Amino acid sequence: MSKSGLFAHFGSKQELQLAAVERAREIFAAEVVTPALDAPAGMPRLRALLDAWLAYFDRGVFAGGCFFIAASSEFDDRGGPVRDAVGAAMAAWVSFLEQLCGEAVESGDLGAADPRQLAFELNAIGIAVNWELRLRRDPEALTRAVTAFERVLARDGAG
Repeated sequence: MSKSGLFAHFGSKQELQLAAVERAREIFAAEVVTPALDAPAGMPRLRALLDAWLAYFDRGVFAGGCFFIAASSEFDDRGGPVRDAVGAAMAAWVSFLEQLCGEAVESGDLGAADPRQLAFELNAIGIAVNWELRLRRDPEALTRAVTAFERVLARDGAG
């Protein structure tokens, strides 16, 4: 399909980009978030989320790695609706991660850990995994991520 034909279907480049962000949200939710919700609340659900996230990276669901990590890098310094949509998707992801960390703290699985700090650290590990897999093509990236997740969780009482 030609560019003009593609844009004609969506009306503008921006509408196409917004549709891509929304579809990527749906795919990410189906691949990572929904499977984790089947696990019991607390540490089992948090671990299920982290496992599903690593499996998402491993399967290369998006050809260029994690859509949202790539889009965040591309749009973080721009203004406008596409940047806002990417930012909203990332804010929702980190908020969900923080929520699951909070549930694990409330269940007693993580001691007195700060859910916001814990979500920050776990998300940072995920960003690093994407970078290691995509840019450095490190075959040990997923194993290293598991080790990093375990260290963060063990440090905060989930050992």
